[in-house]
Amino acid sequence: MPVKIRITLTAALLCASIAGCGAVFDTAYTLTDGKFSESETDNRPTEHTENSIEYEVGADLALQCFARTRRIERTATISKTFEYRGGFEKSTYAGAAVADGLIGALVAGTMLGICTSEESDVSCLNMTWASPFAIDLVYSLIRHKTVRPPVLVGKTRSSDSLVHGATPIDEQQTDCSSVASLWLGTATGPSRVERLNSGGEEQRLREGAIAVALVSAPAGSTAPTEPALVQAHLSLSPEVAQAWASQNDLALWVQNGQGTISRVLVDRCTVLRPLAHSFVGEVRTTFDQNCPLPAPSGGQR
Repeated sequence: MPVKIRITLTAALLCASIAGCGAVFDTAYTLTDGKFSESETDNRPTEHTENSIEYEVGADLALQCFARTRRIERTATISKTFEYRGGFEKSTYAGAAVADGLIGALVAGTMLGICTSEESDVSCLNMTWASPFAIDLVYSLIRHKTVRPPVLVGKTRSSDSLVHGATPIDEQQTDCSSVASLWLGTATGPSRVERLNSGGEEQRLREGAIAVALVSAPAGSTAPTEPALVQAHLSLSPEVAQAWASQNDLALWVQNGQGTISRVLVDRCTVLRPLAHSFVGEVRTTFDQNCPLPAPSGGQR
């Protein structure tokens, strides 16, 4: 047989092994302990709720304030351990059968095309190179029919803790007149969720926080429908922008007249990307690593 044909068939056999024939999967199964684990989060609402003012900044740098009511929920992580019974799941062997069928058909079809060529002296008996795939196809189908589903052998539940519901049960946009200042930095003290579970003092800004300027809505922006709503926009100075671009741990914090701080919900990368052209050196390198451009949609270059 010509060397090129031998190389082609050897490569096909190798591809079959990589694709995962049934026999290969069963060999791999013998090397495992036959168990796998899954985990899920169990959230259960309580009768308690919490009201708070929450703050958000969008891509247009507008600061928005919302009065939200969230349900207090009990949450726990449930870990389950399953044990295979004599083999992997049915879908594994179904996939192996499909791979065997496709590769076997490719090998047989290739040999048929070669041996029936007028200029070829290759025997059509070489189509038997596809027989291992046919055998494993039958084997995989049998395993698909006979393998039993995994059985649950262990289940544990972590201690319950309290969290705020992800979706507010009531929400109203409110004025931001209570905002005394806006800061970029880090905070010390228990978080909102930690205070919900264990109490403790309010968070406080660490030293070194940078003040962020707030300005009135720019000309041409859409005015709020309610006269009482106060609309303000962030004004990011070069110092603020570069510090935020180079330090992932920094966050935006609103401080009210009583000195209480609240973290602002904001997409750092979206806000800073229009300013990326002004970043140079290590700042630009760090920003590009942490905030890579989104992949272009299909059809775009």
